[in-house]
Amino acid sequence: MNSPDDLPPPYPGFWRGLARSLLERLLRLFHTARAAHTPWRLKAASILAVLYLLFPFDLISDLLPLLGFGDDILALALLAWALSRHTTDAIRYRARADALKIIS
Repeated sequence: MNSPDDLPPPYPGFWRGLARSLLERLLRLFHTARAAHTPWRLKAASILAVLYLLFPFDLISDLLPLLGFGDDILALALLAWALSRHTTDAIRYRARADALKIIS
């Protein structure tokens, strides 16, 4: 029952594979931010980074081309880098399993 033939192909089709890969990475960051071993400062930074992304007033206005979303992208990229340092194999497995459940 649990042979490799029972599993769906890793990335069937370009768009479905792209969506599953992106979802898997986002779930990996989400599970890492909620993990017990993640430092509380990093959990607080996660909340602040998401609030900064959603807040209508930024350091650099979003109306400026290229620069407007640059500060948002930089904040999220730094957060993703910091969280990825605390990601374990168990979290990677859980994120892949969840992504496969959602997009199969």
